[in-house]
Amino acid sequence: MKFKSLVFTFTCLLCVAWNAQSAVISTTEYNYGSTSGSATLNADQFVFEWSGTPIALGLMFESDTAFTLSLDAFVSNGSFSDVTGFTLDFISGGVYTRLTTDTDFCDSATGDIAGDCNLISLTGASGGSTSMAFQPGEMLFLNLAAGQYLLGLYDSASPTAGSATFGYTEVSAPASGLLLALGFVALAMRRRK
Repeated sequence: MKFKSLVFTFTCLLCVAWNAQSAVISTTEYNYGSTSGSATLNADQFVFEWSGTPIALGLMFESDTAFTLSLDAFVSNGSFSDVTGFTLDFISGGVYTRLTTDTDFCDSATGDIAGDCNLISLTGASGGSTSMAFQPGEMLFLNLAAGQYLLGLYDSASPTAGSATFGYTEVSAPASGLLLALGFVALAMRRRK
């Protein structure tokens, strides 16, 4: 009986310790010559804000677990046909691998975010390149590997002001689920006695 109780307690402590780890373990903001913008981590969201164009911002972050990336919100002073570009690079050994390659919209950006990118637009947007753009509420990437990334945002002219919020969701590690299952088994065995 004491052994089973000890197993349960140890298993639950492992579950808590595993789930208490911070998924994003570091962030660094980059401003590639933009005069009025910022990129920050706010809880489980990467928030880009700007009040002038051209805008070229980057947020380097490191995740210690697999994760998904979504577009949670996009607010701007632009028209329904405006789009803004975003980039995502995986960084390993100093080599940047671009994951966003839908369009060359960001070719004229500066710094590390120059090159191919994907697009975002307002909810219900139409016209222009909006048919290629992600809108708020859509998943951008599923099950990205743990590691270092650079998330960038670029717009040359319009919208001249706005904010884009990217949601970061940790993907539960299989070991975490196994530890939790072991905890429930130990609890059930304890209750039967």
